[in-house]
Amino acid sequence: MGDNTTEIKHRINQTRKAINTLNSIWWHKDITKNRKLYIYQTIIQSILMYGAEVWQIPTREIKKILSTEMDVLRRSARKSRIERIKNEDIKEIMGVKERPDIIDIIERKRLQWYGHIKRMQEERLPKLIMEWIPGERRKRGHPRKTWMEGVRAAMKTRHLEADQ
Repeated sequence: MGDNTTEIKHRINQTRKAINTLNSIWWHKDITKNRKLYIYQTIIQSILMYGAEVWQIPTREIKKILSTEMDVLRRSARKSRIERIKNEDIKEIMGVKERPDIIDIIERKRLQWYGHIKRMQEERLPKLIMEWIPGERRKRGHPRKTWMEGVRAAMKTRHLEADQ
């Protein structure tokens, strides 16, 4: 309960299918890098991030999401993994070194959703669910992070204050 890994894996699989379908575009030398980035942002990111604002993403899934993003960038730069070029160099070739990665975009969407919920009327279901505290204790072992803990961490990295 409260585990989004199956949804995240499904999103990654759907994204990989779309990447493979567009493979001829990524490797095409007559299509500009800017056009490839536009296709990536409009199609691939949309598929991958659908519903991401409500995810609490485990670390192992973050790595898979980032590798999916790098797969598109590497293909767009027309560089094979066999060439063993570092991810930073690929980002520089594609001109996205200064842009936020997909995890930052997901965190921003999560914060936007949090702000939207906080502004809702008290009787609205999303607000009731967000403020609900389950009665049962957490299981033994290392507890999973909650969605709200992820929001607080994102706010802390951006030097924002949570009102609670």
